Amino acid sequence: MKQRITSFLLIMVLCTIECLAGINKTLNEAQAMYQRASTVEQFQAAKKKFQSAKFDVGYVEAEHL
Repeated sequence: MKQRITSFLLIMVLCTIECLAGINKTLNEAQAMYQRASTVEQFQAAKKKFQSAKFDVGYVEAEHL
């Protein structure tokens, strides 16, 4: 029983880290797109990428304003 609880907690920690890494990856990609943008279409694509981070698991909008 103790081994099951430990395994479950380890899996939860790893899933949390993976979710946070996904959010940061999305935001970093959007930031890079924004910095390279030179046309209206490129700026709009960067904006959509930023907005797509809202749908990543674990995203907290107040932390990324």
